[in-house]
Amino acid sequence: MPLAQRHAEEADHVEHEALTYGASVVDIGLYGDRISGVLDDFELENAHSHVRESWHQSDIATDDSVSNIGIEIERRIRILKSAYPFKLSGSTLRYVPGNMKIYEFMLSVCCSPSLTKGDFACLPRTFERVAKVLVTMYFGDYARGWHTGWPRDDGTSFQKAVEEIHRHTGEWRWNPQTELDPNSVRDEGCDFVVWLAPSDDRKVGGLFVLGQCACGNNWQSKYDDLSIKDLQRWFHPLSLVDPVRSFATPRYMPDEMLSKASPRAGLLFDRARLTSIAYRTKGKAFDKEMLKLMDDATQLVRTRLP
Repeated sequence: MPLAQRHAEEADHVEHEALTYGASVVDIGLYGDRISGVLDDFELENAHSHVRESWHQSDIATDDSVSNIGIEIERRIRILKSAYPFKLSGSTLRYVPGNMKIYEFMLSVCCSPSLTKGDFACLPRTFERVAKVLVTMYFGDYARGWHTGWPRDDGTSFQKAVEEIHRHTGEWRWNPQTELDPNSVRDEGCDFVVWLAPSDDRKVGGLFVLGQCACGNNWQSKYDDLSIKDLQRWFHPLSLVDPVRSFATPRYMPDEMLSKASPRAGLLFDRARLTSIAYRTKGKAFDKEMLKLMDDATQLVRTRLP
């Protein structure tokens, strides 16, 4: 795992500890590493290992890692400003709850012990719906969004889900290739669709933004899951203007990952960007039901962790 991503995940552990107990120390993210003895990942060669005792090497590695976690948290503070729900004072990170707990929800998804078992299966499903709302808000007053990922709220088929898009836009005309079985398709990797409508009453020629969501530990392998060519097999035509791909994740993506992933995944919306959208729009797109879903999910993870 790249060090930048490892530091990001360790910072998540520090944040979740603060979310759960009110405060945390910056080096809590290294607790598991100390026990398992895997601190050798942290470039011990820079610690002049040929002249230092092993315990000294470990101390240096731990100090460097704590420093990197602190730098990562400070970076988040600079990016999110008042939208960041924590306050760093020395080596202590304190949770400062606000009115909108969108960051807390996405952090909880990332720190959940499971995303597929029991009650935890609701977490990625809720995130897909949250991402749809926020990406729609990002594109402003002309945008409208639909959730298309499986499973859908009403259990409808993919065909029924996209018929709603066709009804509003005049595009996405269902006409699958003859060899395809309509009963076999779930979502073709498309978890939500955002339509940027033309500025007048004529529907023709709007822009579609197609969204892929990824929450699990293998999220970096999902950049290419949404294939426009595969999706086009079900429609004639899909859209008049070439659609744009996007990728949403509750994970926090370091800058170097944004640069590498963008050419493959399309428009990127990570935890920081989604949180920024929520706060800049004052969360006006979230109704009480959605806010409760996010709060329930956050509480679920907080109460089930050891």
